[in-house]
Amino acid sequence: MHNHSSEYCKNCNQHLQENQNFCPNCGQKSTVGRIDFHFLMHEFLHGIFHVDGGIVFTLKKMFTEPGKSIREYLQGKRQAHFKPVLFVLIIAGFCSLLKHVILKDSNDDIKKEIAIDVGDEPSDVLSNVDKEGLISYLNYIADWMTEHFPFVILSLVPIAALGLYLGFKKYKVNYAEWLVYSCFSAGQLLAIYFVILVFQSVFGISIYWIYVLICLAISIWTVFQFFEFKSPKILFFRFLLAVIYYCFFSGFIILLLTFFIAALGLWYYQK
Repeated sequence: MHNHSSEYCKNCNQHLQENQNFCPNCGQKSTVGRIDFHFLMHEFLHGIFHVDGGIVFTLKKMFTEPGKSIREYLQGKRQAHFKPVLFVLIIAGFCSLLKHVILKDSNDDIKKEIAIDVGDEPSDVLSNVDKEGLISYLNYIADWMTEHFPFVILSLVPIAALGLYLGFKKYKVNYAEWLVYSCFSAGQLLAIYFVILVFQSVFGISIYWIYVLICLAISIWTVFQFFEFKSPKILFFRFLLAVIYYCFFSGFIILLLTFFIAALGLWYYQK
């Protein structure tokens, strides 16, 4: 169905001149028609690949001038950028698709790298505990987190924002702004994870710990750019403080969840 021009904007009812392609009030196109598959495909591709404002543009900025881009977004320069929450959700979706549909067995090597070895020596500390069962349970949790890594990253965004808020409280960036920062940063780190998955699949080499170091380096670089003209030494100290807060809160929550799941399992088997 063809688009038809209208004397009035269908979005805000603003009167339109004959030669106006966009509404001067709200910016919507003056010619709109019924939604069909062609429209949906165009909107999808435009949103993702639009050079001056799609997800590709935002990704490029996250690897060329991440801190500056996030700072400008918070200051109001938002038209060209993809929405932060949608940005991280789409990147996480692509990672999950690659991991669970295309590369189903790609994370076996990572599991081996982070697995805990039971060992042969007896332990006095765990003398009254089923050591093998405990280690098996911890490895199960590590396996689950590896299998659902994009989801884990998403769930830790609020905690990362809290760590950054406390670590950089001196600079008066509020928690909501740190949430936006953390969404962009999480999308950035998941994009690296996507590349790591492809590399691992092609070459059959697990580089999990290299990924961790890359993420750490990029996170520091992003913070340095975000706080332009601030002392690098102070920023690095503040970053370490934020990491400590993040590790404390995330570790505490994971510990609580672990005990909760363990208690739930014991209750279930004792029924």
